[in-house]
Amino acid sequence: KSQISAKLGLLDPPGIENIELAEFKLGSIPPYFKTVRVYPGTTDKETMLEIDTHLRTTDLSIHFLAHLTTLGIPLNIYLSDLEIQGKIRLVFTYLPFSPYIKALRVAFLSMPKYRLKVTPMSKAKATNVLELPII
Repeated sequence: KSQISAKLGLLDPPGIENIELAEFKLGSIPPYFKTVRVYPGTTDKETMLEIDTHLRTTDLSIHFLAHLTTLGIPLNIYLSDLEIQGKIRLVFTYLPFSPYIKALRVAFLSMPKYRLKVTPMSKAKATNVLELPII
């Protein structure tokens, strides 16, 4: 939470004085791995894993406070109901001594399918702003 708050402090969007992370709960449901494939890396010191994964968590709770410069009041923004599905590639680069892993690269192989609920003001029965049509 503190690392995310520090990164948010570096943002400077127009009309917003600052953004702070008030709550961060990733949820209790772990990701589901459909398949895991292991491939040799480009060198003998690398191993690649391709993971077809699916994460759907209904108890995700992320709460941001955005302090608006014009109104001087905080705007509550809530994120919930996260779903991500896609293929992830992990590339491990090894060391011959402890801690044995020199680097880990993580990337989606293509754009993942995702769904997220974003509600301003209140968690309870609010409109998901991602479902509103753009005018």
